[in-house]
Amino acid sequence: MASAASGAPAAVAAVVKKLDPVDVDVISCHAVTADEKLIAICPNNEQVLLFEASGPTGFQLKQVLSQHTLRVTGLAWSPTCTGKYPSLVSCSEDRTAAVWDFDEDTSTWTSTTVELAASRAALCAAWSPDSSRIAIGLASKDVAICYFEADERVRCWIAKKVGDHKSIKASVVSVAWHPTADFLAVGSADSNCTIFNVSQECMLPEPRPPFGNIEHQESAGSWVNAVAFGPSATKLALFPHDSSVLIKDLAAQDEPLLRLEWTGLPFLRGMFLREDCLLACGFDFVPVLFQHSKEKWECRGSVDCPTPAASTAGASENDAAAARAAAKAAFTTFTEARQRFGNTGGGGGGGAGGGGAPGGTAGGGRSKEGPTTSHTSVINGCQLLPGEGPGTGLPRFSTCGEDGKVLIWQFQTM
Repeated sequence: MASAASGAPAAVAAVVKKLDPVDVDVISCHAVTADEKLIAICPNNEQVLLFEASGPTGFQLKQVLSQHTLRVTGLAWSPTCTGKYPSLVSCSEDRTAAVWDFDEDTSTWTSTTVELAASRAALCAAWSPDSSRIAIGLASKDVAICYFEADERVRCWIAKKVGDHKSIKASVVSVAWHPTADFLAVGSADSNCTIFNVSQECMLPEPRPPFGNIEHQESAGSWVNAVAFGPSATKLALFPHDSSVLIKDLAAQDEPLLRLEWTGLPFLRGMFLREDCLLACGFDFVPVLFQHSKEKWECRGSVDCPTPAASTAGASENDAAAARAAAKAAFTTFTEARQRFGNTGGGGGGGAGGGGAPGGTAGGGRSKEGPTTSHTSVINGCQLLPGEGPGTGLPRFSTCGEDGKVLIWQFQTM
């Protein structure tokens, strides 16, 4: 178990770019290209909005991608690029997925069908490191591993399924590829994280063992919102819905999970920044850093230090301590509201209290003096950006939230 580090220098990240579309209230998911020239977002509906960099820090809407009929749940850019731009995959609650490519002849984005053959919603998507395959997590308790069939008669993405009702007992809500692309970590709402063998050699032309075999499975104690492999692939991080981060040393599979505690609200997304650094974000409006130092993991706390360019009007304090105070206030507000509803009694009061959790959390971060964090609502997604910031040698990352903003961050100190 780990707690907030005491006496350690503050880890601070500053917002260096911001996408804040006027007519967008909520961004449910996003994806940023490696060169940060394109940002794809879902404004919590069936559309994908594609923005292109305009000037040093601005963005301009280039195209609206409309193919899905229900809310888009996952977006990801391919790691490699063979044309002018990389490919974009989108998946949706309408049980479909699409791969979008830029057509230089028409200067528009066109889609290629992904044959998921899914009976339930598609909930998350991730490209393999070499961009040859896509993993799509499904509410039907399995995962589609998709490859491109280049036959002129077909020319579409075709899925091979891994997982079944015995190995995965609830919706798949997160997936992460092993750096070798031979394994896939799957986080599901049955509180388990399962690592499957997805070797391409054993997948095509027809799946054969060990493709689809379970290599390892861990119980996280609550549903697993996100999973991530470390850069060296010797560590696996789980982000369950209980305000903790779990780390598994894959070189010592008999050892128990290491639990890192957070005193705020649960995390929705997380990732490795480096082998010794984890970043998590969710209901507290702020990115939180966990770091390995002096042979142990510590929670370094919020890295949010709003600058005048990134803060909204009325922000009174621009430091990480203020961000942590806002998160604590959000938790206190929700607790008090729950107690008030509990004291009223009756079915109606209980129902209102249960449904008020997101609202209580969102309102708790807004003090009378105005928001003190760069995001003013729940953070729905985060993405590590390749390379390091100029002059700092420290990582860059992006986040999106229910405040309708995408922020690109640069670490100043770690």
